[in-house]
Amino acid sequence: MEIACLVWARVLLNLVYQFIEKDVNLHGPLPFCIPQMHFIEAALAIEEVEDGKDAHAVLPDEVIGESEGRFRKYLNNVSPVPLPLSCKENMERGHFLAFSQHVQYFKTWKWLLYRITK
Repeated sequence: MEIACLVWARVLLNLVYQFIEKDVNLHGPLPFCIPQMHFIEAALAIEEVEDGKDAHAVLPDEVIGESEGRFRKYLNNVSPVPLPLSCKENMERGHFLAFSQHVQYFKTWKWLLYRITK
């Protein structure tokens, strides 16, 4: 399940970057920088075993180096507004992630389903 979530997360993030690229191609360069973000790399590893033995499976994933700093939460589940953060770069990332949620919502037609069911 986690691998499927990572695949969908990458697809949705790429959807946002494609949306931005299309806008830049139509209207010219943006007056600000777009954060370049990515999801961790992961895979499913299954042990090779002899017949009759149980195989073990693990999910090895990318190690985030110390140069990236400690974990930061940019958004809360109850609000699309980014959490207050201490530095400008982190606030910009938070705003980008909030923007990304809106693009993903409209590009996946969730807004239409919401209107139809109301």
